[in-house]
Amino acid sequence: MLDKPLLSIVIPTKDRYVYIKVCVLTLLELKKKYANIEIVVQDNTKDNTEFLMFLEQEKLDQIMYYHTREVLSVVDNCNLGISHATGEYVCMIGDDDSVTDAIVDVVNWMKINSIDSCLGNLVRYNWPDLQYKHHRFPDLTIPHKKYSMLTIDPKKELQSCLQEGAFQIRRLPRVYHGVVARTILEKVRSQTGCYFPGPSPDMANAVALCMNLGKHVVVNIPIIIDGFCYKSTGGMGTRGAHIGQIENMTHLPKKTAVLWESKIVKYWTAETIYAESTLKALRACGIKAEKYFLMFNYIASYAAFVSYNRHFWKLILPYISLKKDMISLLYYCLRILKKRGRNYILNFFKTRMRITKDTIRYDIKSLSDAVDFVNQFYIANKSKALGKYE
Repeated sequence: MLDKPLLSIVIPTKDRYVYIKVCVLTLLELKKKYANIEIVVQDNTKDNTEFLMFLEQEKLDQIMYYHTREVLSVVDNCNLGISHATGEYVCMIGDDDSVTDAIVDVVNWMKINSIDSCLGNLVRYNWPDLQYKHHRFPDLTIPHKKYSMLTIDPKKELQSCLQEGAFQIRRLPRVYHGVVARTILEKVRSQTGCYFPGPSPDMANAVALCMNLGKHVVVNIPIIIDGFCYKSTGGMGTRGAHIGQIENMTHLPKKTAVLWESKIVKYWTAETIYAESTLKALRACGIKAEKYFLMFNYIASYAAFVSYNRHFWKLILPYISLKKDMISLLYYCLRILKKRGRNYILNFFKTRMRITKDTIRYDIKSLSDAVDFVNQFYIANKSKALGKYE
């Protein structure tokens, strides 16, 4: 009997073979070094002939490849992907992402110290086809962090998320761009019926995990490379296209518009879909999550919507009282404006003057180049490796 893999890396995909073929090749380089890695591809592309030919030509029989011709929502595709994974720990990435060699060290460390969930220092890689609304960002960015490791109380982090209207995922535990013990994911499935109980997989999973895990840590080690390409959600946000009518978003579950929360602005943006997914996940968790549901700050959610989508400000009017809520709304808008202003200034210095504490590169032209560079960066900084979890 074969040993269970230590780590499953799951990649859901649909209609984006130009990216996932590169992603898979980078992951196979990792598997050559570490045999206890499992690579799972869950494909919902209607015609998968191109990918089958790729697998055959490259002799990629080590890939666990699953194809579903029936049209699925992004949530269903992700759920299927996780269900196929057999590793003790699971990490889900996008088809334009990759992981570094450091992920194996981190997962081994998690196992030794019985850690349920871990986030690393997320590296950003911009694909050559990415379009920008404002500044052109570096090809590769490794964020500068002051800490080596942080222990995060998931429920307290969730409370902070709810108090700001859940428009950002913060440091919540999550299987997407994170690593989670398989046993914890099964607790989520047992409790909610799936791994992603909401229309935005990353946020829905994050909230449900908060109800079910114990030890959650954030480490200053680059384990995942977050790819931004033209077709990705991140790429849409970069060029200001992450917005639209919910009914027109074909990647969402079929009844998303019908089941939309009555107090969340009914329009698809990053801010509203995160808020909606947060509330749906809390509902799915049942009585265990009731007190957290009551903590949700709707005014902060409206402020986030207005701050990031100012041309659509009138859409919040049915949800607020101009006399009762205006002061609170302005307060949260000013908080967001202050943070955005600071980030704009930092990005200006980073992109125009190249003054930053981050590690940035403008000569990384492929995902494989990005993986190679970050692996070298990790080796050079390995003296900061993790010690015993306290």
